[in-house]
Amino acid sequence: MSNMKSVAILGVGKMGSAMAKELATAGYQVTLWNRNQSVADKLASEINLPTVTVSVTPKSALENADIALCLFTNGIVTQSVLLDDTQVLEGVRSNLIIVDMGTSGVESAKALASALASKKIAFIDAPVSGSVVTIAAHQLLVMASGDKAVIEQATPVFSVFAKKNCLPRTSRCWSSHETCSQSDCSYPQRCSQ
Repeated sequence: MSNMKSVAILGVGKMGSAMAKELATAGYQVTLWNRNQSVADKLASEINLPTVTVSVTPKSALENADIALCLFTNGIVTQSVLLDDTQVLEGVRSNLIIVDMGTSGVESAKALASALASKKIAFIDAPVSGSVVTIAAHQLLVMASGDKAVIEQATPVFSVFAKKNCLPRTSRCWSSHETCSQSDCSYPQRCSQ
C-alpha cells in the first residue's frame, strides 16, 4: 500500500462500488459518498469492513482523504458536487489529490483543474476504459492526465484495480484521451504495467 491510506469515493454507482470493494479489501480506509445516501449505506453494508464509512456530505468525505476518486455521470455533476458549495473544499488536507474518473470531457477537466489549482488542490483527469468485471480482475485502463509527480503518487491506488496507467504524451494535454485504447496504449513507454 502507498503512503495514501485514506480514499474518498464520491459517486458509488457500478464503477465506484467496484473500486470501493477492491480498495477496502486491499486495506485502504474508504469513505463513501453518494447523492443518494441509501446507495452508499447499502454498499458499506455489503463490504462489511470497519475500514469503510459513509459520509453524509461531500465535505465530510473529503476532510480526511488523501485521495478522492470522483465517479459521476458527467462533468457537470462533478463540478457541481465539488464547486457549487464553496465550503466543500475548505479544510481538506494540504496533500489531497482529486481524481475525476468519469467521462467528463475536456472542458470540464480544464474547469476543474483551474478551480482546484486556485485552491492549491492537486487534480488528475483520469477517465477509464473497462467495466465492473475488469475492475474485479484488476485489469482496468486508467488514462491519467495531469502533473506527472501527482499521477505517480496516485498510481499505487489505481494499481489496486487497474492493470495499466496510461499517461498521455504531455502532462495536462487535456486531449480526448485518444492516446490509449483498452487493449494497449499508443505510447507503451508511458504505460506502467
